[in-house]
Amino acid sequence: MTAQLPEPPTPAAEVGFPDVEEMLRLLLDPLAPGRVDSERPADLADHLPFVQAYRFGGGDDGLTDYPSVAVDVFAARREDGDGVQGGRPLAERCRQALLTARDGTVGAGSGIDATTTVSAPREVPYGTSSDVRQWSATYRLSIRRTRL
Repeated sequence: MTAQLPEPPTPAAEVGFPDVEEMLRLLLDPLAPGRVDSERPADLADHLPFVQAYRFGGGDDGLTDYPSVAVDVFAARREDGDGVQGGRPLAERCRQALLTARDGTVGAGSGIDATTTVSAPREVPYGTSSDVRQWSATYRLSIRRTRL
């Protein structure tokens, strides 16, 4: 009689960190529908207001990802008015959306535990264009691993 080896255990579901830039897009898109991405369009002035949200650094401790993210808002004007969304209020709405995002806000199992504002939204020069104004802010998120 030949001894049979036991079946190997079924591997546990893979786990990993979610795509932070996709999470940002999903979270912020309701504030500027169809105008949120990690890359700026070449014809930016034709897509205002526009929110560019992307990861630029950060690390993890094996269980939690701590991405550093930037949120840049581009708009034709500073304040809301005449049916046009202003850059300063939109940048603040983005900040509030990030600060209040919690587990499940961006989709099942997103695992957003906390958001810290590193640098609040502030207007910064944008090239030589007088048609486009920019507000920049940076945040540090805390995001748990999820099943892939």
